[in-house]
Amino acid sequence: MVDGYTLNHRHDFVKGVNMTKNRIREKRMAKELSQVRLGILSGLANGVISEFELGKRAPWPKARQALADALETTEAELFPSEGGSDDR
Repeated sequence: MVDGYTLNHRHDFVKGVNMTKNRIREKRMAKELSQVRLGILSGLANGVISEFELGKRAPWPKARQALADALETTEAELFPSEGGSDDR
């Protein structure tokens, strides 16, 4: 982490990754889901979900939407620092 920014998988600095990982885990645990089950529901590998939760990787737009859908919430609620979806 450098000045509040975290390096993501594409070597870009992304602010808010730590807040994002906490929200994913928080919502997953509230629904009593394992990372494996969330992976099945979202179509993402459980290893990727682990990386998101640990802040090792920032979720890309389609992954954010898939996680929000699987956790029955909105992108804005799950990723408040990112303002929900973007059109990248």
